[in-house]
Amino acid sequence: MFLNLVVVVAQILLIVNAEVVNKSEVVLVNVLFRHGERTPESFYPTDPHKENNFYPNGMGSLTNKGKRTVHRLGVFLRDEYDTLLGNFYESSKIYARSTESPRAQMSALLVLAGLWPPNPDQQWHPTLLWQPIPIHAKDYHDEDVTIPRVAIHSNLHYYSY
Repeated sequence: MFLNLVVVVAQILLIVNAEVVNKSEVVLVNVLFRHGERTPESFYPTDPHKENNFYPNGMGSLTNKGKRTVHRLGVFLRDEYDTLLGNFYESSKIYARSTESPRAQMSALLVLAGLWPPNPDQQWHPTLLWQPIPIHAKDYHDEDVTIPRVAIHSNLHYYSY
């Protein structure tokens, strides 16, 4: 009798659990990513490519491949979370944060461009399929999330649990 009761209880729990899984929905997505591919930040002493013209956008800047990579991330996120995001960009639906690094800010802007291409009602320019979406940046020394080692060395709040 006891064994039968345990089996019945286990079956009921499985059925209840299956119903909860079927009714689940995504309500929040948190994405943390690194900037796209970039050019070197410095040269080694015998580097044959020391000429600045080899890197037309400068040292440490995003390459075209890096720009495409992070834009594709935005397109992927749009495809993955289309229902959650909705058809219109609304500032209350997203908070984008970046460091002050130009390549990190450009990467964030490119992800946002892939994530929210303008729909016809939000298109403000006839040939530019982009809409401005703000990113928030913190001072390099105050950055406790994306550059935690800086915050530690700057004697900012750091807790270890």
